[in-house]
Formats: sequence, C-alpha cells, structure tokens
Amino acid sequence: MWSFQDRRQGREIRAELELHWEVMGDPISDDYTPDEADARELWRLWLDPYGRGEHDARPGPGWVQIYWTVQATAEDLRTSENAPHAYAEEPPGEDFLTHFTWPRDDQTGEDLRWPALPVCDKFWNDERADKGGFIQEATGWKPGAYQPLVHIPSLARAAGLPF
Repeated sequence: MWSFQDRRQGREIRAELELHWEVMGDPISDDYTPDEADARELWRLWLDPYGRGEHDARPGPGWVQIYWTVQATAEDLRTSENAPHAYAEEPPGEDFLTHFTWPRDDQTGEDLRWPALPVCDKFWNDERADKGGFIQEATGWKPGAYQPLVHIPSLARAAGLPF
C-alpha cells in the first residue's frame, strides 16, 4: 500500500499502485471480443499497420513504442494517470505527479521507486478481455517496467508467430 496526497483537495490517499502498458495500436482489440477474434487473429490484424508498418521511423523499422500509465486503486479512488519519467516521443503535459504527491510506502515510509511497481498482466480469453491483451496472450510476453520500445520481428520469432 502506498500513501500520497491529492494535490487539489489535499486529502490523504492509501492505494495499491500498478503500472499499465499499451503497445502502440493495441487498442485495435476495442473493436472485438474473444469470441469474434482470438489472440492470434488480432496479432495478425495488428501486424500490418503497426508491427510491420512504417508508422514511426525514429526508432527504426520494427520498433514500436510502449506507453505507460499508473493505476491507483483504493476504496474511494480509481484513477489512471501517465507514468512519471516514462519515455515518450511527445511527453504528456501531465502525469501522476501533476495530480498527486510522490507516494510513500505505508510500512517503511520510503519513497516509491517507480520502476519497482508491478506491471499488470493483460489477457485475451473467455474469462478476461483486456485492451491489447491479445499481445501478451499470443506471445507470452509483457514489457518490463518502463520499457520504452519493443522490436516486433524479434518478439514474433521468439513466440513462434508470423511476421
């Protein structure tokens, strides 16, 4: 549990914090359910515009950016804000620390080390269909905390998926 203050209201908040990731273009899954398209089908649909696409030449062909948010869950709060200090081609104007103070561990009083937060698991199956969950479901991979990019050809080969 982490304690921090809401900068607008000044109230103290105790919440669980978790890093959430979004690979560029993974919201393609918003248009489907697992009954309509399984994880491998969505992988193939996503590959053309993003995995194989030339959408962002700065990192180079095959590289896709990962976006990071922090989700806070408490009895009276559920929020998702851009993760502080995360790499972004175009830095967001606001992040978690715009709205809240730096979290401290409830038991030790130590300041949070952002990369030490747990990274969420995302699924795409009959029980749970998370936005972009098809990537983890199809490949068995999820990014490490604050990982800025993923090389799709390498990921596909390692997972035995088409590229």
